[in-house]
Amino acid sequence: MGVYVSQVPGTRVVWRTLSVLLLFAARAVAGPAASELLAVRASHAGEVVTISVRGNGPLYASAVESVESGPPRVLLDFRGVTAARGVPHAVPVGHGEVQRVRVALNSLTPRVTRVVVDLTRRLPFVVESVGDGHDEVRVTFGPVSALRALTAADLAVAIVPEPPAAALPIAAPADTPASPGPAVPASTAANTAVA
Repeated sequence: MGVYVSQVPGTRVVWRTLSVLLLFAARAVAGPAASELLAVRASHAGEVVTISVRGNGPLYASAVESVESGPPRVLLDFRGVTAARGVPHAVPVGHGEVQRVRVALNSLTPRVTRVVVDLTRRLPFVVESVGDGHDEVRVTFGPVSALRALTAADLAVAIVPEPPAAALPIAAPADTPASPGPAVPASTAANTAVA
C-alpha cells in the first residue's frame, strides 16, 4: 500500500517524489503499468467517502490537484491510460460533500485520462495506491480526525508540517520553460497588477 497525496489541513506530503518511488517499486514487482481504467466506484462509511479507481495493472495518478478556483473539485490524471468501455462517464455519489465522479479523456497526445471528483466545498483528502498489484487508487474524503488516523495507522506515510503560504516558493511549471514577457516601460510597470 502506498500513499502519495495528503490534503489534510496542516500537513503536506511531497507526493511527486513518493509517487515516482512507488511507481518504480510497483513496476519492478507487479509488471507493466495499467493501460485501462476498468472501474470507478464510490462508497461511504459514516462521514468518510471513498472513491476507488481500478486499472488493468499497477495504477498511479501522474498528477493530483485540488482546484483552488471555480467549483471545488479534485483532479486525478492517469497518463498512458484510457477508460474501458464499461466505465461510466459520471458516477453519482451524493453523500456528504461529494457530489459525483466524472471520467474523460483529457489529452490524446500524450494520452491522459482525467478523473474529477466534484465537491460542494473543499475537503481534506488522502490518495493511496492499494491492491495486490497496486491496481487501485483510492481517494478518501472525510473529517480531519478520520484522515489523520487513516494516514498514521493504516498508511504509515511521513507527513511533514505545512509551511505558511508566504514560505512556499513560486516557480514556473517544470514542463514550460520560463520566457521573458513583453517589455514594459518602467513608468507603466508600477501601475500593472499581476492577476
